[in-house]
Amino acid sequence: MRTTKGGEILYIAVDVSRVDSTRIAICGRDKCLQLWNFNSDARKLESIFSKSFGEDKDIVPKALAFDNNIDRDLFIFGLYDGIMYKYSGKDAKSIMQYQLGSQIGNAAVDLKRRQCVVDNVGNGFDLYTIDSGQFQRTLRTREAQKTFPKGVVFANNGNAVIGGSDHGLLYIFDVQTGDVLKKFRHCKDGGVETIAMYDNDDGTVTIASASSTATEPCSILLWKWKPSQKERYCTSPWYLFQFFLVLSAMLQVYNFVNNLLAPNAEELRATKGSKAWWGKEL
Repeated sequence: MRTTKGGEILYIAVDVSRVDSTRIAICGRDKCLQLWNFNSDARKLESIFSKSFGEDKDIVPKALAFDNNIDRDLFIFGLYDGIMYKYSGKDAKSIMQYQLGSQIGNAAVDLKRRQCVVDNVGNGFDLYTIDSGQFQRTLRTREAQKTFPKGVVFANNGNAVIGGSDHGLLYIFDVQTGDVLKKFRHCKDGGVETIAMYDNDDGTVTIASASSTATEPCSILLWKWKPSQKERYCTSPWYLFQFFLVLSAMLQVYNFVNNLLAPNAEELRATKGSKAWWGKEL
């Protein structure tokens, strides 16, 4: 398989949300976007569309993500223009675009919460709502001395963001508060450009980090992070919703039982000084 113009591939995204259809999208420094469907029976790629952004436009697609709608539309994050684009998964027609910043070094999307996080090529990572482009908060590392594109992913079921840096550290942030939960030293100095993660069944998170700009030879490193119970559950909006739902149900049961057993005000006045029906002095 060869890309349209044969340029450097910057990102590959895969969608396996449907059993009968796997989609593969790539984007490159040659300003091209290509989308295929993988035919597992014939074991070949079938082209859906190919799009070039043109030399007159400052659009270099740096990161991609599929939406979970019927057409499996594509989110595209521009490296130099700082814009998030959304294109139709059927015919590559433009659906929307939002200015997220001056540049985007890398990006990741959490479809469940409809959020995206982008490397702002400055002091860390910025969180946005993907359907409106609304800014939420900045996850701060420290001011970058070198503009390495930094790897970034969502982890811990969307409760955390793991991001790289230009100074050898790997950061883990709480999505809700922006607090730094943990740091790992990937290398003595240099960028951490590539990050991958996997949420394990036991609640831990396996993290892989790599660098091509480290000041000394550095291997791909594997880490295991164990979030605390608070980090795993309490910051989750779904957990909070469930908690208040159970609390509300308990209060309703309490009120029902209390109203059922307690005499009304007239009965209290009529029986004052005598024994109530449950045999206790009032």
